[in-house]
Amino acid sequence: WTINQYKVTFNSQSGSAVDSQNVNYNDTAKTPSAPSRTGYTFGGWFKESACTNPWTFATDKVMGNVTLFAKWTPTPYNVTFNKNDPSATGSMAQQTITYGISAPLTANGFTKTGYSFAGWATSSGGSVVYANEASYTMATKGDTLYAKWNVTTTTLGHWLFNGSLSDESDNNISSTITGKEEYIDSPRGKALFFDGSNYTNVHDIEFFDNLDNFIIEAWINPTSYKGSTNAIISKVNPNRDFVLYLTSTGQLSFHIAHGATYYHLTSPSALPINEWSKTSVVKTGTHWELFVNDVSVGEKDFINIEPKWTGSIMNIGAMDNGYSFQGYIDEVKITKLK
Repeated sequence: WTINQYKVTFNSQSGSAVDSQNVNYNDTAKTPSAPSRTGYTFGGWFKESACTNPWTFATDKVMGNVTLFAKWTPTPYNVTFNKNDPSATGSMAQQTITYGISAPLTANGFTKTGYSFAGWATSSGGSVVYANEASYTMATKGDTLYAKWNVTTTTLGHWLFNGSLSDESDNNISSTITGKEEYIDSPRGKALFFDGSNYTNVHDIEFFDNLDNFIIEAWINPTSYKGSTNAIISKVNPNRDFVLYLTSTGQLSFHIAHGATYYHLTSPSALPINEWSKTSVVKTGTHWELFVNDVSVGEKDFINIEPKWTGSIMNIGAMDNGYSFQGYIDEVKITKLK
């Protein structure tokens, strides 16, 4: 007698191909290498396509031609949410979605002052692909989505100091300088030099009255901290609507004043001498926050305290024609937040 051989065929059910085996009657088949399938985990071989009864290679005997079927389980992967801007705040946990399954994306949990959330892109510099809470189908081995932001601000004044005092905003606010007008090279083009006696006078300052929410920012490179108040930009007299300045120890500070009552917000550390730093203060409602190089260095809520908007003198590099700044100032910008 010659023993019969039978074919064992492996149906990988959309996975990678597996070679068939010729097996002697009443013998066992060899366990083949596991197939692969993108987005799925292999779960063994079964006697029917519904994968109800498993085939046990150590004990199941081949009694005739047989087809075995691969079992697959969809793999869960994570969607990671990236705020896509160091100045944005908030946090979002990863969202787990099973491969091939569609689910609404987690609602956006990031915020960015002066911006509204536009949606999610699949790359940092890409365009919006998914709206907030849009349906997402997991088609890869995980994904990172990047927040995209729309500006919700109006620039009221923007002084680049690239060789002139001109305002680059649509308001085209005029300015004049008292003392020497000297520009030096800076990482952003040019910057205006302040020797401790010169300063700029900003005209048409009604644009800066009655601001509910705003950002004041400036790049500075101080050469010394010569007095108690080294004013970067100010709007004062009779009350102090705002003063952004360096203290005598080099800390960034911001204050408003109603008569003799002063309200301060000051950074804990000094800014470096002879080095460029980006300084800014953001007011949203009652909340005030200071930033150095786009990193928060202090925040406070001033309840029921608002600028009186009576300041009639606005200077860059000084306060009320005194308390002068010494060093270089560049890219001064005041932005109204909607």
